Amino acid sequence: LLVVAHAGVIRAMITYAVAAPADCMYRLTITNGGISRLRLAKQGALLEKLNGIAG
Repeated sequence: LLVVAHAGVIRAMITYAVAAPADCMYRLTITNGGISRLRLAKQGALLEKLNGIAG
């Protein structure tokens, strides 16, 4: 699943997926054009990449 969105939406999705407290959302910096990857499993979500580049 590919999601293209503004930084605030991406921060909210990552925070929710990894079950972090809501106030942690603003500690994440999302770069323009950065690639973030979440791996979803039955045990929960794992943030594999934050602000990566293609290639």
